[in-house]
Amino acid sequence: REKAEREKAEREKAERETAEREKAEREEREKAEREEREQTEREERERTEREEREKAEQEASGAKGAEPVELSPIATSGGEELYVSLFDYPGEQDGDLALTEGCTIVKLEDLGDNWWTGRCVETGQTGMFPATYVESAPAKKDVPPSSDAAPIEATPAETAAPNAMPTAASSKIETKVALYSFGQDDPEDLQVETGDTIVVTETVDDDWVRARNEKSGAEGLIPKNFIGTPEELAALEEEGDAEDGHDAGEDVVEEQKHDANLYSAVFAFSADNEDDLGFEENDDIIVIRDEDENWFFGRNVRTGQEGIFPKTYVEPKSS
Repeated sequence: REKAEREKAEREKAERETAEREKAEREEREKAEREEREQTEREERERTEREEREKAEQEASGAKGAEPVELSPIATSGGEELYVSLFDYPGEQDGDLALTEGCTIVKLEDLGDNWWTGRCVETGQTGMFPATYVESAPAKKDVPPSSDAAPIEATPAETAAPNAMPTAASSKIETKVALYSFGQDDPEDLQVETGDTIVVTETVDDDWVRARNEKSGAEGLIPKNFIGTPEELAALEEEGDAEDGHDAGEDVVEEQKHDANLYSAVFAFSADNEDDLGFEENDDIIVIRDEDENWFFGRNVRTGQEGIFPKTYVEPKSS
């Protein structure tokens, strides 16, 4: 009986060892298969990335070796040439200008072999890019210079009628110069000095545009009649008006405060919230924009403070 039990114990031990060996072999096999699968996936991913990189390099190389392109540039009022990108360009090397399809490019220099340097109007970045990736921008309609016309005719949107508040209308890129200095009474205003180069990025309404000051890099709103062509600025300088442009611009704004956008407070309004505009009865209020069907955003002429207030608390001030 002892012999039988010993044989049974040895047999069970052998079975356990066999089971453990088979388990270890199975785990080793599964590990090898998993590593092989991961290696295959990694190689496939690297192959795809390499093909995409080679494709981009071939496109760039093909652009360099292509026949020189002759585009008809659109010259802006500031003498700059504007182009629009036809394709995305990743700009993988240092010094390249990354492009996205449809962005506006200001050409700075022709490097030869169909490569230019330029500045992207939307991002403000500069660098090199293939000339074959862009085409001339659509022609833009600039205001013709007129030296004998009154330099300021339009009414700044700050004093426009409430039913003509700024609304995004178009995105026509133009390069202008500041005919007059313009302050920053409102956080959205663009501060400029006479002669600054101004890139118009959006026409807001008949009186205002959104633009970027190339000198400071700041963006904001500015009245159309404060910017113009270099010829108009030269005419103003000859007349000696440009030196006093800041005061002249402020005078126009002050004179136009008595239009349909100047309101009078019918009741006193308390500024209970941080963004409210408080005022006393009979205070003069300049309506800057229409917040919604019940509220205006404006400035209290007496205090200089700005905020929102109910439309029913004011009425248009008769001239």
